[in-house]
Amino acid sequence: MTERGHEHSDGGLQNLPKSDPRFADRFKEFRLTSFAVDHRTSVVMLFFIISFAGLLSYLGLPKEAQPEIELPMIAVNTIYRGVSPADIETLVTRPIEEELNTISEVEEMTSTSVEGYSSITVEFSVDTDLNEALQQVREKVDLATPELPSDTEDPSILEFNVSEFPIMQVNLAGEYGLVRLKELGEEIQDLFEQIPEILRVDVRGGLEREVKVEVDLGKLKFYGLAMEDVV
Repeated sequence: MTERGHEHSDGGLQNLPKSDPRFADRFKEFRLTSFAVDHRTSVVMLFFIISFAGLLSYLGLPKEAQPEIELPMIAVNTIYRGVSPADIETLVTRPIEEELNTISEVEEMTSTSVEGYSSITVEFSVDTDLNEALQQVREKVDLATPELPSDTEDPSILEFNVSEFPIMQVNLAGEYGLVRLKELGEEIQDLFEQIPEILRVDVRGGLEREVKVEVDLGKLKFYGLAMEDVV
């Protein structure tokens, strides 16, 4: 009776000889599962405690609709008004590209040349220090600037910041001139900026009014004036 009771307590498998066919059965039991089955109440309570703690942690996590993400990309934009895309490519884009190509950390570089505008996007590896990369791009652009035409505007260097990307874009069109459309856009801009949740509103496109002053050089000489006096 004593031996039979001991055999029942350990399943009768612990002291079996290796020659017994039931010897391998004791290795088929997963002890963690057996423990969970034998202590069902404790396991259920532990499950609810872990779930409750996980829910509290999730609710306490700070969340952002537009998280700050560093993109290893830098853009170099140059304006050369009134010039065809082919001339922009030859006179502006290529000289800057040749200098930027000397940066060893550059992985890919793409350029766009349209009428009066050149844009070059430089992409670096993910582990690149963006501050150092930005400094290198500035140095290379400064070296390329003397090779550009004299009436070209200074190249602007921009970093890609996800938080500054617009979340909504409103396009205006109608049977009006570009000047009137620009005025309507500025009126809508004022209305949007009155909303407390909006950080910034930009208006792009349209025409800016200009006043052109033509000076008579003969009359300037007659009155003893110079161009600086007129300005």
